Amino acid sequence: MQLKKVLVFQFVLLVMALFLVSSGFSQEKKEGTLSFFGSIDSIPESRRFIVVNEQRVFLTSNAKIVDENNNLLKMDHLKRGLSVKVTGIRKAEGIYADRITVIRTPKRKP
Repeated sequence: MQLKKVLVFQFVLLVMALFLVSSGFSQEKKEGTLSFFGSIDSIPESRRFIVVNEQRVFLTSNAKIVDENNNLLKMDHLKRGLSVKVTGIRKAEGIYADRITVIRTPKRKP
């Protein structure tokens, strides 16, 4: 009987420890450098940000917009539906882009 109680107690401790560890892994970082591919969903008239894969991408004053050959483009070149690669920093209010690369041929997932 005592052995059964000890085993049950150890099992409960193990389960509690697993819940604590797994909840720590599920937390998302608020800030960090990232890079991702997607298509432009929308460009509001204010042009302070664009929406890529349902995420706000803010254009900083030093953000570069380029094509695949690294030619500089202007904000007017960005259109809804274009495939882009966004490189920037994730913050609580959205992604602040350092670089947006317009992709002529969309990347396909294998």
